[in-house]
Amino acid sequence: MPSDVRMHVILVPFPAQGHFAAFLSLTARLHAALPTAAVTLVSTSRNVVALRASSSSAAAAGAPFLRFHALPFAPEEHGLPAGAESADTVHVRHFLALFQSTESPALQAAFDAFLAGVCVDAAEEEPVVVVADPFQAWTTAAAGRRGAGHAFLDSCGAFGSVVYHSLWNHLPHRRAPGGEAEAFCVPDHPEVTVHRSQLPAHLLLADGTDPWSAFHRRQIALGYGTDAVLINTAEELEPAELRQRHAVAGRPLRPDQMMELAAALELTGRPFLWAIRPPVGLGDDTETFGLDKWLPEGFEERVRSNDTGLLVRGWAPQLSILAHASTGAFLSHCGWNSVLESVAHGVPIIGWPLQGDQFFNCEMLEREWGACVEVARGNAEGSSSTVERQRLAEVLETVMGDTAKGAEMRRRVKEIQELIGSTQGNGGASSAEALKKLFTAMLHATDAAALEC
Repeated sequence: MPSDVRMHVILVPFPAQGHFAAFLSLTARLHAALPTAAVTLVSTSRNVVALRASSSSAAAAGAPFLRFHALPFAPEEHGLPAGAESADTVHVRHFLALFQSTESPALQAAFDAFLAGVCVDAAEEEPVVVVADPFQAWTTAAAGRRGAGHAFLDSCGAFGSVVYHSLWNHLPHRRAPGGEAEAFCVPDHPEVTVHRSQLPAHLLLADGTDPWSAFHRRQIALGYGTDAVLINTAEELEPAELRQRHAVAGRPLRPDQMMELAAALELTGRPFLWAIRPPVGLGDDTETFGLDKWLPEGFEERVRSNDTGLLVRGWAPQLSILAHASTGAFLSHCGWNSVLESVAHGVPIIGWPLQGDQFFNCEMLEREWGACVEVARGNAEGSSSTVERQRLAEVLETVMGDTAKGAEMRRRVKEIQELIGSTQGNGGASSAEALKKLFTAMLHATDAAALEC
């Protein structure tokens, strides 16, 4: 496909910070691969306002190729608090209502009307392609009705996506021999073993007839109608997982855990930066919450006076921190974006997964990449959800200290950093080439559909 082709790409992310970040990152790659293509990001009104104003999208918002379109949305009509339009603004007890609201008939109708207008306005030689989050799988039908191409952007890695499909399709934790086994193989992928402590609570309770099962299985079924899948990874990192994905084409941090982490940091005496927030759903404002309720008495004053630690309330510039030469390890929940950012900067990971694909990302990091040590799991059902300060301190020393394990992790993560760097060489030529191939295929598919009509 020539780089001067005219095309309109419609982005439909799921309303959550990590998903928005993945789609905003895609806009830059799209522009590099297809500089004359128009890109429109679609979300609800409050999210569009936030995306326009956010520091992460400020540069992109001023670019002529990126536009925003707001869909009307009334949270109260879906049992949500006023102003609640993203997963980052609601308590976990409202998550199901939020997920279900994103596929409401009214929202689908508004998007369909917008897409119809875009397709009518597009010139005959200007194809329209919808790139949506897998949780917005209803967009496949809208794209089909309007003659547009369709692709998914997985905000998790290939491994997490493969396991997600199998777990929700088969609910293997309920079918394990002998009843609800602690560990079981994943159907379709017998080489993968999953422990019950790696499953989020709503999946543990799922029986196939519950609302969460209905939602996820609906997305998976509708997802088979897409034309392509984009995954933010490298083939060199996940070769087997990408083949598997092609074939199938949270818990809050508890106050006692924060106490133990703080105590472990003091035990090691190593300098640290902690981006700290109150436990989810306990009502405190992120910027002003009182640390004394969640941390050992006098903790902040001690680390400040000793010049050993910095507590940052709320958001912190993660990329800048990971890129700093003094950063020796990253204690992370193992969201896919954070995983890639950490290894791309050569920083070993201490894994503390809490929900979703984080458990499986952490497992792959440790088992296959050798770049991580899991210190705890956030699922409250098992004993591994509670971590003691001594265990945390030991893992910190293992990863950051003069140990054989730490040296091997640093060697492995350096290799991964170099591998990622090689795939991004020549200004991200690898990603640009993959995107060009994708949209070339879609362009041919659109032409074929026109001929058939």
